[in-house]
Amino acid sequence: MGKSKIVNVILAVVILVIGIACGIILSRAQFFRREGHRPFGYMPERGNVDGMLQKFCKHLNLTAEQKEKIKVILEEQKKEMDKVLKDVHPKIEAQMDAIRGKIRNILDDKQKVEYDKMIEKFEKREKKHDEKMEKGN
Repeated sequence: MGKSKIVNVILAVVILVIGIACGIILSRAQFFRREGHRPFGYMPERGNVDGMLQKFCKHLNLTAEQKEKIKVILEEQKKEMDKVLKDVHPKIEAQMDAIRGKIRNILDDKQKVEYDKMIEKFEKREKKHDEKMEKGN
């Protein structure tokens, strides 16, 4: 196997590992919109306490008193989750930057150009996703 093939295989494996890590991290930080894609009871995307409460009411036939108590719990948990995410996000970004730097160091100039395009595309998708989540769409 030539040197460039080995580098390509290593790059592919590293990108796969990064993708898996990002997927795990993001799946725990933000939950899928469609009910069928997340376990029942998880907090939906940040800020949608009312949506979760509606699902509880629909499936559990809650009394008015239960609904009010659960709403308080969900609102408190949302605040706590926002705090956790605010603390964790910079750490995740720092780790991602470190990983990207290490990968970039093993690439030749041509590969670096392509890698930078890949990262830029990924970051645009993430930004678009974050904006969509903040709007609640």
